[in-house]
Order: sequence, then C-alpha cells, then structure tokens
Amino acid sequence: MEAPSGCRERRPLLKSRLKALGGWVWWTVQFLWRCAPRFFRFGAGVRAIGLRSISPSHGVLLTVPSMTLLLWALAPIFLDWRAATLVGVGSFVAAGVLTPGTVILLTHMANRRMGPTIAGALGNLAPLFAVPAAAILLGEIPSSLQGLGILIVVAGVGH
Repeated sequence: MEAPSGCRERRPLLKSRLKALGGWVWWTVQFLWRCAPRFFRFGAGVRAIGLRSISPSHGVLLTVPSMTLLLWALAPIFLDWRAATLVGVGSFVAAGVLTPGTVILLTHMANRRMGPTIAGALGNLAPLFAVPAAAILLGEIPSSLQGLGILIVVAGVGH
C-alpha cells in the first residue's frame, strides 16, 4: 500500500531533526511511542478516579489547558512550517478549538456512566465511524483489502 502523498518526505526530516537534538530526544520519542497504549489505558483509569470527585465539565476545563501547554512546549520540536498553507493551518486551528473540549467532555461523561473499561472499548470503535465519514465527505473509498480489515475488526468486536 502506498503512503499518502508527502508522507515519506516528512518522516526522514522528522527523524533527522530528532537525532540532531540529541540522542535523548530520539530515545524519548521511541519510548513514548512504544508506551502510548499503556499511557492511554493509565489515563482512562486516572480519569475515572478524578471523575469521582469533580464533574466532567470541570475535568474538561483542567484537561484542555494542560494538554495545550504540553503541545505548545513540543511544537518547536515537531512543527515544520515549510509545507504549511493557510487552509491547512486554519483547518487544524478550527479542529483544535472545537474538538478537544467536545471529545473530552463526551469521554469524561462516558467514563463516569459506563466505567473506563467499557468506555475505552467503545472508543476504539471510532475508526468504524471514520471510514464511512471519509467515504462520504472526502470521497476516499476503502480498497478491498481495507474493507476486509474492517470486516475482521467488526467481527472481532462483535464476537
């Protein structure tokens, strides 16, 4: 399967940038990449504990600014403005303003009502909604191999 246009050119650039910053940055990125699923699960558990004492809306008011500060700190390392366009930057700014609060609020509410295990399992079904949305909104029709993969995921979740 072919990588999206422009994807291959950026990977070596990012890798060389990280290595240029020093070995510790490269190994930190490798560590975080490999531990991301564990961090995701840990975050769901911590969120469940926090939701025992505060409301989901207060959780959003704490989560979004803390994540914003982290991403601002990481932006100089990972953000490459050379390929940026006004439409692309505007789209991501709009998504960044609308998405985090809405998604985190819904996640907190689901976590509080269903518990972290069920909320996390249902959250993993998001790609099943993204595929039809991409087909309708972007005209990106999955290939037969991708369709087979989707069916395998649905069969695994439904079993």
